[in-house]
Amino acid sequence: MTHSTLSPPNINRLGDSVIGGVVQRTRPVYNRTFAMDKTSPDRQNQTISMPCFKALTRTPIVSSRISQESTSTMDLKSISELLAEAKIELRRQQRRVNTARYRKRQTVKAIKLEEDIRSLHEGVDELELQRRLIAAGVPLTNTLWNVAAEYFRLFRNGYMPAVSVSNKFTNNYNGDKNGSYVQQDFLRDTTSPNIVCGGVVGVEALLEHWRATSSYFPDIEVGLVRLEQKYRGMLLATTRTKFTITEHSLRRCFPHLINYRDMWTKLLNQQLVIRGEVCFKWEADNHCVIELLQRGDLLTPVLKLVGSLEDVALVFDKAGISPECQLQ
Repeated sequence: MTHSTLSPPNINRLGDSVIGGVVQRTRPVYNRTFAMDKTSPDRQNQTISMPCFKALTRTPIVSSRISQESTSTMDLKSISELLAEAKIELRRQQRRVNTARYRKRQTVKAIKLEEDIRSLHEGVDELELQRRLIAAGVPLTNTLWNVAAEYFRLFRNGYMPAVSVSNKFTNNYNGDKNGSYVQQDFLRDTTSPNIVCGGVVGVEALLEHWRATSSYFPDIEVGLVRLEQKYRGMLLATTRTKFTITEHSLRRCFPHLINYRDMWTKLLNQQLVIRGEVCFKWEADNHCVIELLQRGDLLTPVLKLVGSLEDVALVFDKAGISPECQLQ
């Protein structure tokens, strides 16, 4: 055998001819740049070239970061500007709200002042009327003026059975009669048996009208503001009536509002002041009143309470009283 443990099995292939033909391995190209001659003048002025490195440039990550920082700075400036503008707009809105509130308060004060002035004028007229009636004295016969004045004195608080009245109209009237007949006797002595008052005819119908009115509004107060003679045999009285809308008033005059709780609440326990007129038509031959024309402005105070004409229409729809203050 040619093989031995002291020699490799391929010893025949490791001859001098094989080993001598082996080419020595050279260094990689990228290491040659470091092996140049530093003493060469041409090499000293040349830029060292490193093929394995490229020129330094901004990577996308760095440029994106810079872009984000600049965008964030711009966003912060924009937010600051928006906040400043919002604050300015908020102050403007607050000033507008304050101005509107101030104007509203001034308007309310002006309206209240006008109402107070009108009430004072009416009070002066009422006192002046009373002074004239007292200064003129009481005539022994019925006249349109004193009948109208006594009518408002007796019915100042509606139907009041027990009231006193001065014995000054006819000999048939007796001031010592039972109080429950005072107003009835006054109407019989000073008005026609067929007196017309709105939709009712006769003394009893007129008294029933007053009974119903007093039942609906127990605290009613009718004030005489002024008396004027427009035509011969016709006297116009300006009145101011006050009453409170109670739960009983709502059930009798506005029963349909039970299904509209908001309207019911707005009207409940509210005191109304109604300005109205009463026209007395006089028959000179019989010295008596033949017709009473009464009307009042109930719409205006109700409008102030409910706030809109639509709600006013709802209040008076199917109501037992009209906007002219006539019971239906």
